[in-house]
Amino acid sequence: MAGTEQDDTPEIALSNRLDEPSIGPAWLAVVAGALLGLLTFFAVGATHTLSPSRVGWLFDTADPSTHYLGWCFFRQDAWRWPLGINPKYGMEMGSSIVYSDSIPLMAMVFKPFSQWMGDDFQYTGIWLLLCLLLQGVWAMLLMRQLNKHLLLQVLGAAFLVIPVVLLKRLEGHYALAGQWIVLWAICHHVKGRGRSGPLTAGRTWAIIAALAALIHLYLAAMVIAIWQADVLREWMAGRRRPRALLGEYAIVLGTMLVAMWMVGYFAIGFGDSRTPGTAGAYSMNLLGPLDSRGFSRFLPALPLDRPGQEEGTCYLGLGMILLAGIVVCHRAIPRQSSQISGQLLIVCAVITLFALSPILTLGRWRILESPNYWGFVGEIFRASGRVIWPAYYVFFLVVIAATIRRFPTRTAGWLLAAMLVVQVADLSPLFVKLQEHFAASPTIASPLKDPFWEKAGQKYKCILIMRPDGTDVDWLGLGRIAAQHRMAISYGYFARSNWNLRQAADQERLNALRRGSVDPDALYVVCDEKVMDQIRATLPADAWAGEVDGIRVIAPGFQSISN
Repeated sequence: MAGTEQDDTPEIALSNRLDEPSIGPAWLAVVAGALLGLLTFFAVGATHTLSPSRVGWLFDTADPSTHYLGWCFFRQDAWRWPLGINPKYGMEMGSSIVYSDSIPLMAMVFKPFSQWMGDDFQYTGIWLLLCLLLQGVWAMLLMRQLNKHLLLQVLGAAFLVIPVVLLKRLEGHYALAGQWIVLWAICHHVKGRGRSGPLTAGRTWAIIAALAALIHLYLAAMVIAIWQADVLREWMAGRRRPRALLGEYAIVLGTMLVAMWMVGYFAIGFGDSRTPGTAGAYSMNLLGPLDSRGFSRFLPALPLDRPGQEEGTCYLGLGMILLAGIVVCHRAIPRQSSQISGQLLIVCAVITLFALSPILTLGRWRILESPNYWGFVGEIFRASGRVIWPAYYVFFLVVIAATIRRFPTRTAGWLLAAMLVVQVADLSPLFVKLQEHFAASPTIASPLKDPFWEKAGQKYKCILIMRPDGTDVDWLGLGRIAAQHRMAISYGYFARSNWNLRQAADQERLNALRRGSVDPDALYVVCDEKVMDQIRATLPADAWAGEVDGIRVIAPGFQSISN
């Protein structure tokens, strides 16, 4: 048992036992972590996703559908520069694999082998397996920094492998399942820089930040936030001069920006990657840590101010809630630690404020509504509730480490094991939901069944969709037809779009049609019935205007493809 005389000694790790030797080499922790991740992969039923030719499960909702479509267009296209450019999907609207959330890192790894893949090939299942394996590995390496007892490391890491913030993303936001990169950043900070020079430290943070950017922008932002805690600690301790820190900023931010440019973050223009007026629309609720959102066997879902706040889901789980309560009741939180640094806690407080957004809510009540004090940053990161994840993981770490430090080893082990059982039992409805999600394989039946589409796919090079009135269109059905026939398409479902370019291109095409000018290589889809009636009278004689499967089309040279 740790004595109270250790409380004020900053050199002592938060949960380190001087009387407990290190058990096992680092590779053993890696293997144990990988096994934890693999066990979770089986527990959620994700084994069904590993077959690359099984793609039906990706078409249950809009998000994974566009992930897969973006990949389909990207794999068929020639290499371009920057490498992530994907102009055939969305054309002016969103010409990058970044904005279809197709996991740029995986897309670029698999594209060189596209010619040896079948018509249907998905890497999302491989990605999910990789994410859970790495989640387990970094959870174990992180716990190894905080404690020397192997069994306690495993029990602590198990909590970090099945958090709700990760499991919820397995329902469709698959790129955001890459939260292992956040654990890596926290682990790197907790480990400390030791005697490493500024170039070595900067290089490691540059690798982590660049990899995060190759996965998802939100993960990159979280890594940068954790890095700020590391920089702040070095500066406050006087271990790095301002000039050295400026050099580190140049290395880390420069490397990340190059990675972002390479995969196409700036393909639609930086200014158009934000959505004005949406700051706070997808924020975290103050009751988020206690709100099960229906994932709990024991605790109910709580009302929200608006549906978008589900993006801020951060339910702790009953096991972690009880463990935190025990720690608080026993006053087990230490006053100082050289590992869970005060700087990291400060950063967690700031990102928690960002996650809550300027519109502060408690359940269904708005208790404070202020102007968007985050400016354009709040518009770029409109799903601000997601940013809570680093603070969420740090909370887990503090509670677990405090349990290990303040209780005898045997007591801490039994306590962690008991609360882990409660945690798994509490989250069992979420495990069942995920098993059903992955087991289902919807039949990919497009409503576009007319033979016209097959003939049009052989004749035309692109599908131009014009929505002057904002009317929705079967973007998925038309997108699949375009992808199957290696056509381009001017519309799709994207995380962000350059609406200025999109509207300008639409208007230019509509004006050309009104003048009777058509592109012989393009199949036009006009959503507005009034506009279609205006155009019909001005079309060339060989251009047919009609309706196919409920979609209004203009087909130049129609006689050459009709019976």
